[in-house]
This record gives sequence, structure tokens and C-alpha cells, in this order.
Amino acid sequence: LRQIADDLRIHRVLAVSVRVEASGYRVTGYLMDPGQNRKLGFFDLPGQDLTQSQERRKLAAELAKRIVAAASTR
Repeated sequence: LRQIADDLRIHRVLAVSVRVEASGYRVTGYLMDPGQNRKLGFFDLPGQDLTQSQERRKLAAELAKRIVAAASTR
């Protein structure tokens, strides 16, 4: 991961996964500092309704807030 980050000249990597569950979709992810090989932030949002575009926009806004908060506290 560090070599890829160096090649791309990036300082943060965001990994996100979306899984189907009985209660909806589970969205998990983490923000990583590849240079130091450590996680800066983590989120786990179970039971998300991603079938409506409005719900997807709300989720994207929430994730953006969490990512910015995690990045700015490091």
C-alpha cells in the first residue's frame, strides 16, 4: 500500500465496503495513512437504506464528515 501511495503521491487512503444484510446494507470503511501504515478513522454503519438516491446522498454527507474529522485530528 505504501508503494502505491508513493507512486500516486497520496497521503491518505479510504477503503469502503458495502454488504447486503437482512436489515439493509452495511457500510464499513476506514481512512488510512499508508506512510505510517495506521488507521486514522473507522466507521461501521449497519442497516442503511441505499435504495433511494436521497438516502445515498445523506450517507455520503455523513461519511464525508467522519472522514474529515478523522483526518483533521491526526
